[in-house]
Amino acid sequence: MSSVLNTLSLLLLGITTIAFAQLALFGTVLPDIVNDIRIGYDFAGVLMAIWTLASIVSVLTVGRSVDRIDVTWFISFVMGFQSLLTLLTGFVNDVITLSTVRLLFSLTIPFVWPICAKITSMHLARLGYGYATSLYDIGSIIGLALTYILMFFAHDWRNAMVIVGAIGFIYTPIVFIALRGFVRGYTGKGGVGGKSFVGSQGSFGNRGVDGRILAILFLAFFFAMYTWTFMINWLSTYVLNDLKFGYADLVLHMLLIAVLGSVAEVLAGLYSDRIGGLRGKVSIIYIGLTTTATALLASALLRIPIIRIISITFSLIAYRIATPAFWAILNDVIPTDFIGKFGSIYNLAPSVATIASSVVSGYIIALTSSARYSVLLSAFSLVLSMMFYSLIDKLYRNPLPQ
Repeated sequence: MSSVLNTLSLLLLGITTIAFAQLALFGTVLPDIVNDIRIGYDFAGVLMAIWTLASIVSVLTVGRSVDRIDVTWFISFVMGFQSLLTLLTGFVNDVITLSTVRLLFSLTIPFVWPICAKITSMHLARLGYGYATSLYDIGSIIGLALTYILMFFAHDWRNAMVIVGAIGFIYTPIVFIALRGFVRGYTGKGGVGGKSFVGSQGSFGNRGVDGRILAILFLAFFFAMYTWTFMINWLSTYVLNDLKFGYADLVLHMLLIAVLGSVAEVLAGLYSDRIGGLRGKVSIIYIGLTTTATALLASALLRIPIIRIISITFSLIAYRIATPAFWAILNDVIPTDFIGKFGSIYNLAPSVATIASSVVSGYIIALTSSARYSVLLSAFSLVLSMMFYSLIDKLYRNPLPQ
């Protein structure tokens, strides 16, 4: 069982790392794209919002699609299609072609994480879910760090797009062959060996859940994701233009972020499981988001360049402490019968946050010629997120009257 767990977890980690690198690379090289294709930051923000809006259509249908389609063929198609579009991005010369390619890419990216979750539930017993999920989820921070390291070696944003697209093409047949091997041992009962998964009833039991709690949860997740989507799409603009660091200066920082951020996320997930309950998960969120907000404020307000870049590095690592609890908290708040339906709505928060951060940050940078104010806004967004999660904790202990 341990060999199956480790092999499958590492396979899924490769999928999420490559997919996220292909997604985040656009934000990493955005300053170069803006100069090369000659568009404004405000217009670039609007374009990213439009692409994300298109992805919401995919989010609304992802659950049904994953359940209906053979996941081996589906994830192989998604990876191959994303890799092709990423590679083509490296050859665009005008904004119309660029927008078309990235729009098509945006339609596929929401499928990656739900497919990984589906594969995990199919081939692993319940005791392996937490480990596998935390491992493949760190693909996002590894993928983000990889884009900066890749730019250091590629020297050009077009070369970087071609390289990360080629990596995806190479990995796709590996995924297909490996998953075909797992399918042969699949019992159809929720795990290798036929161990079934029994969902949590949630801390509210089966009595239903107040609509106001759902709204507060969505807002809490939205404001947390606002900062993360800013980090994905606009952090390089801040570091390159405001802090005057180059890609070569960021390699060591990104290696630290990839390693320490991954370790922090896995350990936070394990610690949250040990504590158990809503209070433990909210505590993890407080620790991660408070530290991240403080680091972002230090980077925006202090004037010493080395302190500012160290603060940014620390903010990315600290943010990963909170991420395991964002989804795990649903099991303590939402009854089992509602998790599937609310989960699809909850999953819209990152897309909505991306739209908001793209438009707002783009116009702030175009208006002020600086991303510093967007960093401050991102820190304030985390404060709002913690306020809403705190409210959920209070409602859990003192439920709203039905």
